Amino acid sequence: MAGLSMRRAIRIWVGASTVCGPPRAAAKGWENRVKIAIFGLGYVGFTAACCMSSQGRSVLGIDVNARKVADILAGISPILEPGVDAMLAEGLRCGLIDAACEADARLGDCDMAIVCVGTPSSADGSHDMRYIVQVTEQITRAAGFAARTGR
Repeated sequence: MAGLSMRRAIRIWVGASTVCGPPRAAAKGWENRVKIAIFGLGYVGFTAACCMSSQGRSVLGIDVNARKVADILAGISPILEPGVDAMLAEGLRCGLIDAACEADARLGDCDMAIVCVGTPSSADGSHDMRYIVQVTEQITRAAGFAARTGR
């Protein structure tokens, strides 16, 4: 969706969604069997999770903020953006959206992970990569658990 604003992209995805399943045109594609983990449920990660679930993908959102995770699981959007409330409600109703505070054994069920955490600028202009490092460590721990348990 290069070149589209996030608001326009959401409208396109919302217009293509159906009740508890992918649009018919996409139903035959391999991408509808993909389970996706999204690390970071801020504006970018949460919007991506809602859009992907509206296309029939199963999404596990992971965020360190326990209140945000609880709100999402209760159907309360952490952001204000047209269309995401409806996509969240439908994704939860269809069992396509889940959220957690940590990567766990469920990560082993995912086919891909998307990292959407902040990289704020430091005083010297360099990027603060500590959140990327934390997510990488979570993925590594969860992947090790999955390997030990066969998941």
